[in-house]
Amino acid sequence: MSGFEIAGIVLGSIPLPISAIEHYSDSLDRATAFFKWKDGLNSALREFWYQHSSFELTLRNILKDVANPPEIEQMIRDPHHELWKSQELSQALQEMLKFAYRPYISTIKDMHACMKRLVSHLYIDRDAGTADDLEAIMKANKRLPSAGGLVRFDFKRAVRSTMKRKDVRILLEDMKACNNRLDEFINKSEVPSNNSMTGSTVEKLGLSSSLQQIQNYATMLHQTLGKAWSCSAHASHEIRLLLEDRVIRRSEPRPHKKVKPSSRPPCSTITHKSPMSSALWKSAKIEIIDSDQR
Repeated sequence: MSGFEIAGIVLGSIPLPISAIEHYSDSLDRATAFFKWKDGLNSALREFWYQHSSFELTLRNILKDVANPPEIEQMIRDPHHELWKSQELSQALQEMLKFAYRPYISTIKDMHACMKRLVSHLYIDRDAGTADDLEAIMKANKRLPSAGGLVRFDFKRAVRSTMKRKDVRILLEDMKACNNRLDEFINKSEVPSNNSMTGSTVEKLGLSSSLQQIQNYATMLHQTLGKAWSCSAHASHEIRLLLEDRVIRRSEPRPHKKVKPSSRPPCSTITHKSPMSSALWKSAKIEIIDSDQR
């Protein structure tokens, strides 16, 4: 694997050794756990999950400019999805990152090496016909169905580990360094050149970025609500979100000029879909009025 597809393998493999370590932790008696880990295993697990979340957010951040939200969700859920190997997507990333693309891929390979170091300390099943160690454990240990929350895997035998506290600490530091480096590549690639753009261009780019963020957040909110709202009475619930700009933008007042305060009360609007018609949306406007204004 020499291209961006390695990112999918890394993302899909991280939860598996973490879940294996959790199984290993549960199998230890308290005396052994304290003697060997000094209560540091639980904190290490939390840090592993944090680095996994950080890596996922980093990938979401870079993919938002080259893929649409449904495609991103498909890639995040399936580490072997064909989009990870897409030449068009890889070309778009190269055009966006320019000369930083190769160091970016190299850093993901460093993260891949970190995960191989982690699984090398774990005695879990591996697929004999798969060369890559991370792909081998992903094929041999099936992911359990989960409606949300932490990812779990089906381990056919008790998990054993040879990892020591020092190994864990160094590994977590290396993973954190990789995530920080990936974030730096993205942040620096998004900084436009002030000398080559006018003020209106910068303003348009800022607005476009804000709208893209709102779209991504709305997608994540919709999916979270869809997973959280479940009950035995109904097989599924229907959720719709309608986003509208309700912000009143005013120009900055000129200096040394008295500005008359606005007499309009603060207000907000709630919009929801009518249960009677699939094409009808209803709005309710809420205004906050002081008692002395009545």
